[in-house]
Amino acid sequence: MALRTCLYRQERPVEDATDIEIVCLAGGNHHLGIIGSDLTYMDSVCGQCPIPDVLTEESTACLYLIPIRIFGEVEIETLYQCRVLYDLNPQRADKSPFLHLPRACPWWFPHPIDFLPQGTEWHTHRARGLYLGEIEKPAPPWSWGSASHPEPPSRLDRLLSWIAKRVL
Repeated sequence: MALRTCLYRQERPVEDATDIEIVCLAGGNHHLGIIGSDLTYMDSVCGQCPIPDVLTEESTACLYLIPIRIFGEVEIETLYQCRVLYDLNPQRADKSPFLHLPRACPWWFPHPIDFLPQGTEWHTHRARGLYLGEIEKPAPPWSWGSASHPEPPSRLDRLLSWIAKRVL
């Protein structure tokens, strides 16, 4: 099967081996196969993937669009995040790329068709990890953290403590 070109399908050398592995960057470097071996899994996964269609000149994809794929046991889910906004609400992933089109997005900027912008792998990994809860979202810089002194007990707690001391 002839697969469409996909910027998110990457070839990488396997550590401690001479093999070349094919991974899905949108799926968190999900293993698709080894070059020279049986690639029927890659054909089935990549053949139904909507990402190559979204990253075409005709679809006017945004530079800040981050497609992420969630590989379940049975189903593969494709979601779209904004590189600018995913950190604010990681659970707010769109199943449709249409919110990232020029008329719908105030930050829209045309996506390059032949290469991924710098930092895409890092942002994809982070957006996917935050969405799945695999990465903990750091506290915002304006957060003061936990209070240095514990809060005093409420009146009810003090009363119950006093009663317990008297009864025992």
